Amino acid sequence: MRIALTVGHSLLKNGSYTSASGEDCGGVNEYKYNKKLMKKVKKYLESDGHSVDLYICPEKVFTAASQEKSWKLARLNAKNYDLVVEGHLNCYNGKAHGTEVLYVSENGKKYAKRVQKKLVSAGFTDRDVQKRTNLYMLNGTKATTIMTESFFCDSKSDYKIGKNVNKIAKLIAEGICNKKLGTATKAKEAVKTAVKKVTKATVYAKVVTKSDPLMIRNSANRSSKIIGKIPKGSKAEVIKKGSTWTKVKYKSVVGYSATKYLKF
Repeated sequence: MRIALTVGHSLLKNGSYTSASGEDCGGVNEYKYNKKLMKKVKKYLESDGHSVDLYICPEKVFTAASQEKSWKLARLNAKNYDLVVEGHLNCYNGKAHGTEVLYVSENGKKYAKRVQKKLVSAGFTDRDVQKRTNLYMLNGTKATTIMTESFFCDSKSDYKIGKNVNKIAKLIAEGICNKKLGTATKAKEAVKTAVKKVTKATVYAKVVTKSDPLMIRNSANRSSKIIGKIPKGSKAEVIKKGSTWTKVKYKSVVGYSATKYLKF
């Protein structure tokens, strides 16, 4: 799928946030939290093969929250996204708590229910999915759109769960994809690591001396002790190529040989 992620609210030119904040009561700032969260959601979705764009309003540029709407909608509607997800946190009186996902269309409800179920599994109180018809992000986008209200930013108990940003990001991504992503992500990373190791192990250079074997020296200079020899025409593993000396491995011997006698 082609997915757009957006961070709710912004940081204004005067240094104030347009979002809610529970930092003064043991919670977290809504905007700052979702900025971290959506970056992680993006990585999880991309690991599953989706094309993902992340939109964050330019910081210290806008003078009012009202400027966020046109900036976001112009970008979201300029491309043919399959899904738009905007990250938010609720805020009320320090006592309210729980998670909910907002939607407006029936297709949006499908995604909202899946993401809601995943967030509830983290331990948040289930406030259920909510159909909202008065929000520009839901009404103004061409693509199916949902808004996550992951928890209450002024709730200590909620933030205790939400503090694990990576876990919450993974759950949101799994709800979108409708499957677990942990195993697949680890497998892809393992493949990348294996490919890197194989690539490094298959770099060789051929000895092209006139007749004599190529000396392997203990360090990169002609007066250094000879610790091995590579016959003409044989191949040595290249550990690190240099302009004058190359670090090589031949059989069990690791040392330095003259680069000019090696064909890469």
